Amino acid sequence: MVASAWITDWQLALRRAAARPRHALAIILVLALGIGASTTVYSALETLLLRPLPFPDDQQLVALYNTYPRLNIADSGNTVADYLDRRNHVTALSDSALYYDTSLDLADPAVGSALRVSAVVASPSLFTTLAVHPQLGRTFVDDDAIAETDTGGMWVKGRPVAIISDRFWRSTLGSDPNILGRTLSFSGRRYEVIGVMAPQFAFPSPEVQVWLPFAFSNRQKSDAMRGFEFAHSIGRLAEGSSIGQLQAQLVALAQQNLQRAQADSGPALAAFWQRAEHSQFTGSAQPLRDKLVGDLRQTVALLMAAVVVLLAIAAANAANMMVLHLSPHYRSMGVRQILGASNWDIVRPIVLESVSLALAAGIAGLALAGLGMAVMRALGLGGEVLGLALEINAAVLGFAALAVTVSTLCCVVAAVLHWRLNGIRVQASESSKALLGSRRAHAVRTQFVVLQIALAIALLATAGLLAQSLRQIQRVAPGFSAAGVLGLNVNLSPDRYPDAAQTRQFQRQLLDALRSLPGVESVGLLSSLPFTSDDDSTTVIRDGADAPTVPAYLQSVDADLFRTLQIPMVSGRTFLPTEDERAPAVAVIDVALAKALFGDRSPLAQRVATPGVNGPVWYDIVGVAGSIKRHDLSEQAAANTLYLSAVQSPPRIFRIVIRTKLPVDRVFGPVRSQMQRLDAAQPIWGLMPLDQRIAESLQMRHAVLLIVALFAGSALLLCATGLFSTLAMTIAERTGEIGLRLAVGASPARIFRMVLGEATRTAGIGVLFGASLALVPAPLIRSNLFGVSAHVPVVVLVVSGAGMILVLLASIVPARRAASVNPLHALGDH
Repeated sequence: MVASAWITDWQLALRRAAARPRHALAIILVLALGIGASTTVYSALETLLLRPLPFPDDQQLVALYNTYPRLNIADSGNTVADYLDRRNHVTALSDSALYYDTSLDLADPAVGSALRVSAVVASPSLFTTLAVHPQLGRTFVDDDAIAETDTGGMWVKGRPVAIISDRFWRSTLGSDPNILGRTLSFSGRRYEVIGVMAPQFAFPSPEVQVWLPFAFSNRQKSDAMRGFEFAHSIGRLAEGSSIGQLQAQLVALAQQNLQRAQADSGPALAAFWQRAEHSQFTGSAQPLRDKLVGDLRQTVALLMAAVVVLLAIAAANAANMMVLHLSPHYRSMGVRQILGASNWDIVRPIVLESVSLALAAGIAGLALAGLGMAVMRALGLGGEVLGLALEINAAVLGFAALAVTVSTLCCVVAAVLHWRLNGIRVQASESSKALLGSRRAHAVRTQFVVLQIALAIALLATAGLLAQSLRQIQRVAPGFSAAGVLGLNVNLSPDRYPDAAQTRQFQRQLLDALRSLPGVESVGLLSSLPFTSDDDSTTVIRDGADAPTVPAYLQSVDADLFRTLQIPMVSGRTFLPTEDERAPAVAVIDVALAKALFGDRSPLAQRVATPGVNGPVWYDIVGVAGSIKRHDLSEQAAANTLYLSAVQSPPRIFRIVIRTKLPVDRVFGPVRSQMQRLDAAQPIWGLMPLDQRIAESLQMRHAVLLIVALFAGSALLLCATGLFSTLAMTIAERTGEIGLRLAVGASPARIFRMVLGEATRTAGIGVLFGASLALVPAPLIRSNLFGVSAHVPVVVLVVSGAGMILVLLASIVPARRAASVNPLHALGDH
């Protein structure tokens, strides 16, 4: 009997929906938009912040690094000596690993021309710390990381074995079934493939294709290398240990090393003590997820806040539409109650119809979420940084179900509340239009619309502020001219170019060859490109007692670099051709570093030093160059930069910049041809115009702006729809009143103005409320803004005006309908 009643009511609900298909479809579309958008952003939040990392007991994994608070260096990396100290003395760690990123030249006849592959050199404990296993073969053992020979240099080589990624195995090596034991030539040395990692393994990034064993040299393990960080480290917390206990042990260990350095009279530890004392050196740790996610956490949180607003507007809008949709059935509901139906018997069809519409909206919303996830992946919010895939999983389906439930409740509560506010015990002869609403019901609907408009205006203002912020950033000069400049990367193989003389000779030949290309105006060499992550940092001191220690970026450049990038020389000169490896060491510093070291005094002819293994290395300052932006146009402080002569100390890993009069893409082929002519086994990679690199540095800001603007525009359209439906209900409620006004002499124009005036008041209150919210940006929004504090009132005013106009445009059709009411028909119906 009970089941029969439910089936009957469900059939009634479906007939109601079918009787007014346009209303039902509008409710489904509105809810689908809110559910789809919120599910898309939640999937990114779940992937980046909530889903476990693809490692067992991932919450026990931590990132370990040195920090120099007084130098504003939060993460300086690690040295081998630091890693060994922590591995041997920190009991809060059960395991730890050390690794660094590199790139290799793959030269193998089976894969064609030389390729550049991303690689990681890691201690064997990397895989045990992460608790992962290969799908084929094995991972490293300790014997793989024993140095074959150690002649006292910085770098030594372990056993020639390699582990490759699943993607590299399949895409580059054709899923070779005999891959184990196969040898590949990486950067002039042949390595035996001993393992293939599982497809889901992507540490520390999905770009990594090869892992090599990290053999420590005696020099790397010595105290002389403390403070010369170059590697990353991760660890796994011991059973029962917390990250707070680990942090305390790291700080205590750093203090012990500082005390030992203070008491040691040797030059190595004395130099480390001098740097550490001025910088408040210590060790630090944080959860590995937090380290990998970085600034994406704030971005996703901002988007989630925006999409919750959109979902709230969609649910409120659908609730208003549901009331309008059910209004023609109020009379039949009254008849059923007179015939003895209970309140639950009346409400049950409303619940079932709301559930049906919300479920349809949920299915459509999941389809939209699938499209939205593709967009999120394209914008860099797909979880690749964690080795996770953005997908519709159980957690995402659960969120979508929650959104459907909330939407259903909103529709049911609004419909039932509206019915009760109008008096549910009515006579069967009463007009359904009279049942549409009382003053209280009208007030509730109006308040819903006001809230929707306020939230939409606040969201639209946020998008406006983000747009203005992006515009302000794009006006910032990077300190150099990127137009018409091509950048590329070269990593010389240490086997083919083992010493500085060979490196210097190849660089000279390459620069001469590139300068001879048609359309090339100038060519420069540097050790790291701006607006990339391949930085080299150091600390700089000036000559003199109590000289400050200043952090700085280190660049090895040739004399033509400043001309090629058009970095102005503020004073002094650049490097001379005669200043070779036999001449006194010279340096150029930028304006920011000059200010930090010398204040208002001229730095020319002064001396500065960087830390060296055997003590400070001194340079004579010959010039001061303009400061440039390093990573982002929104950087508040200019980057301190120390330029050293690449002729005096040539880097094997270097970058080339080429200024050309031709379209930059037309230079790609000739550049590759020149490199092939000089060394066919030496690949070049990362060819990209510098202005494109600057544009890519703004990609995340563009992505956030695009998504928030889409949400804000959708919210405003939903508000317009909500106001339209509210006015439609109001006109239906007041048809008799409007007919009477027209009958006693009111003109249609006056009725039009009356309805439009009500809409204006409702929209105005919402706009004012939303503008007040937008004038006080939340900290979440403020962190994404740049240089817009003076523009906030203007942006809010423009957005409020635009929102007001759009909402009022949605009011014209209902107002015209009210003005065209036939008084005879209206009075007859009532």
